[in-house]
Amino acid sequence: TTQTIAADLSATGKLTIGTSQTNSGTLATIAGGDTNIASGDCSTVAGGCLNTASQDETFIGAGRANEACACQAVVGGGFSNVAGPGTRTTVGGGVNNDATGTQASILGGKGNLASGAYATIGGGINSIASGCNSNVAGGTCNTATGPYSTSSGGCNNEAKGLYSTITGGFSSCAAGDHSFVGGGSCNIATGLSSFVGGGNANVASGVASVVGGGCSN
Repeated sequence: TTQTIAADLSATGKLTIGTSQTNSGTLATIAGGDTNIASGDCSTVAGGCLNTASQDETFIGAGRANEACACQAVVGGGFSNVAGPGTRTTVGGGVNNDATGTQASILGGKGNLASGAYATIGGGINSIASGCNSNVAGGTCNTATGPYSTSSGGCNNEAKGLYSTITGGFSSCAAGDHSFVGGGSCNIATGLSSFVGGGNANVASGVASVVGGGCSN
């Protein structure tokens, strides 16, 4: 049967709506969908299917087979995403993304891993942000392993040094602390504060060394 309530609705216990739901958390909420689990205290699953909010104050908006498994973790939607075990982690959406570091975030994309504390991945495919406060904006198979490192885009690039940056290109590496690679392919900046602007197969290995471009410099 259907009932219409033209008034405010107030409750002091759990709320469970939908089919085949499991609501075992204190003051937990499942607002819709099918076969969802809210087992953390004050956890919420707004909808979707086969989603699990297993820790306290977790939230899953929708999607399928998502898991929020750390205190105050959030998954907005998508498929098979995981927020946790780091606390206050966030996955906005996408497919097969894992935000595991403390307060790490992934906005979307596919197959990304943010394992560093406070690490961020904007999107893209199969990228990893494992350094503390590291960032991968997008691209494919990029990694930011150094603390405060950034890999903005491109493919198969790695920012390894402290505060190192790669803005794009292919198969390049910023290994030195404060090093920078602008683009190109197969470029390497290993020296402290070294710089490679672009080109192919260039190496800047000295302290504050600069290679603007070209090939095999």
